[in-house]
Parts: sequence; C-alpha cells; structure tokens
Amino acid sequence: SCPALFDPPVTEAIQAAGLGAFEAIGGRDYARVDVMVRPTGEPVVLEVNTLPGMTETSLLPKAAAVAGLSYPELCQRMVDLALKRKK
Repeated sequence: SCPALFDPPVTEAIQAAGLGAFEAIGGRDYARVDVMVRPTGEPVVLEVNTLPGMTETSLLPKAAAVAGLSYPELCQRMVDLALKRKK
C-alpha cells in the first residue's frame, strides 16, 4: 500500500534513511529510494533510483498523490525545479 503502514517511529526512520541516501549520492530535485524494513523496524536502503518511472501508475506519481500532488502538478514541479537550476 502507499503509504506503507508502519508505526510513526519506523516511518520516521525510513524517511530519514531515504533522505540520507538521496543526499549521500548528491541527488537533486527527485528520486525514488527503495527501502526494505527488517523485522526489528530498522530500514535498509536497497537503491536510489534517480530516473524512476513516470507513468500515472508508477511509484513516484503514486507517492506524490499521497502527498497531495496530482500527476500534472508533479510534472510541472519537476520542470520548475530544472528551470530554477538553469537560472
């Protein structure tokens, strides 16, 4: 399910691990970070996908929708971020 159903402390650990991995690779604008969660609740980053799928059924657009961003809004935000870097 999206979002995955974890207790708040586990969710916070997952988000911190994902953001840490994104920053560690020098990511910019967006990526999809795949995480596995051990039975202890410890997140393990599997990969950072810097070019995730962008169909309306792909995981990044689904996650954006959960955050309140429609598919067209997500696409526009990606363009805006790229243009902002260009200035």
